[in-house]
Amino acid sequence: GRTNEKQTYWGGARPGVRQCACGLEGNCADAKHLCNCDAGGETWTSDSGLLSYKDHLPVTRIHIGDINRTNSEAAY
Repeated sequence: GRTNEKQTYWGGARPGVRQCACGLEGNCADAKHLCNCDAGGETWTSDSGLLSYKDHLPVTRIHIGDINRTNSEAAY
């Protein structure tokens, strides 16, 4: 974004919460995690939502981590 600061939330969540929308809503695929992408199950899961906090736009980079687990992959 304009401030070039690292953000730790994803679409549908508020800045600073370190989770995805499903974590806020309490409906993630695995209740032990705050994002569906961390569930690590056999079925592909995803996290989506709008990034709408204007001071954090435009998104200029995305860092996807923790994809070295068995059956773990990422797409954006």
